[in-house]
Amino acid sequence: MMDADNKKGGPYISRTEIFSSPRVGLLIVAAGLVVRLAIIIFIRGEPFISDAEDYDQMAYNLLSGRDFIPWFPPLVPIHLALFYRIFGSGFLIGRASMLVYYLALCFGLRRISRTFMGETTSNLALFIFAFYPSFIYYSITPLTQLPTGALLLISLYLGTRAIQKPSVLSWTLLGLFLGLLSLARPSSLILTAALPIGAAYLSGRTWSAGIAALISFALIFTWCMKASEVSGYFTFINKYNNVNFFRGNNPYTPLYKTWIFGSRTDRLAPEGYRRMVKSIRAFPSEEEEKQYAKHALSHIFGRPDLFLVRTANRARAFFAMDTFLGGFLIKSKGAGKTFGFSLILLDNVFYFFIACFSILAFLGPPREEEGYNYLKILGLISIFLYAAPYWISFSHPTYHAPITPILALFACDMLARAAKANGATFRQKLTSLLPAGRKKRIAALLLLLLFVYIQVEWVYIMADRI
Repeated sequence: MMDADNKKGGPYISRTEIFSSPRVGLLIVAAGLVVRLAIIIFIRGEPFISDAEDYDQMAYNLLSGRDFIPWFPPLVPIHLALFYRIFGSGFLIGRASMLVYYLALCFGLRRISRTFMGETTSNLALFIFAFYPSFIYYSITPLTQLPTGALLLISLYLGTRAIQKPSVLSWTLLGLFLGLLSLARPSSLILTAALPIGAAYLSGRTWSAGIAALISFALIFTWCMKASEVSGYFTFINKYNNVNFFRGNNPYTPLYKTWIFGSRTDRLAPEGYRRMVKSIRAFPSEEEEKQYAKHALSHIFGRPDLFLVRTANRARAFFAMDTFLGGFLIKSKGAGKTFGFSLILLDNVFYFFIACFSILAFLGPPREEEGYNYLKILGLISIFLYAAPYWISFSHPTYHAPITPILALFACDMLARAAKANGATFRQKLTSLLPAGRKKRIAALLLLLLFVYIQVEWVYIMADRI
């Protein structure tokens, strides 16, 4: 083929080389923006629903200056309020404002992959998130999944760079982005504390973690003062934290579907659950949150066996396939089943690739590139500490969205390296994806089988809902 191409007047260029061009990455990001803008224009009058409606209302409360109870994490409402003040309010502005986080996610993907992995990895990752149906939805709807994913990814990059090239600026930026991450999802507080400690330990400058922690908690404290001012009593970030802990840990919480009371179904809940909630709500607002935590802890210590079963189920549900978007469009928006199931299929083609290839990547050997090894360590820390709080409260497959970009980088890097193996046969390229050593290959096989089991279990349990 090389000779034939040369006779036509030009050198042979492989598909891999074409996909390694920096321009391709920019074109992919532009295509993703065009897709999102077209959808925003098409649904411009469509009102927000569920959590997006609540974030929108909280943004108006912030703009009005009146007192209110900050039930929800503040980052997305503050973001919406800023855009509404500058550009005017409305669903169109609210949806378009979320494109900032799509661009932030693309920046994080491109920055990490070009620094530690390569241009091909960058373009593969950008391609996935440009056309990943759920991530298109998250980038045109005011929800926390995309802001959290973008902030988590950029924090991972800053943490790795702080190890390699420590400076006051790098630690300050790390603290800033981790502080914003906690304001997007307060469940990230453990990660906000642990990531700088891990980075400082690996860099040999343990004192540097203090800079990041100071910036993060100054940002969080500033919002807490504002939240306390508008609510009339001390509020730590938002009010729903203990409520969610209670919803996932009470005598009526299902063993697998632990999210059920967080899905706006209190009116369909058992009578005993509704009586418990009513008795808690009878307390003054400043005492109500404590009562939710008290009831949850009482149930956990009273029935530790059920807590352990639910925790195992929550961990598996966290990594199950996400069928929300396709199911939502079919049931709530009248979309045809063919269209809805096509979105579910495309969502999970991307997810299965990301999950399976990232398992192989994390079990791979250390590399000569020191930065890549630091990235892998901090990536694993970030994934575990982000996910763990959901394993003790309540869990759902949509909650794995923020860690998906981290997993995708390692998955895309595995594929890019296999594709670039010069002179290798297809079989050799496949073999190159496997971890070295019998024990690691067995571990990879077991993890892949567990992943498949989780998906089969989810389909079986949710068959009537998908």
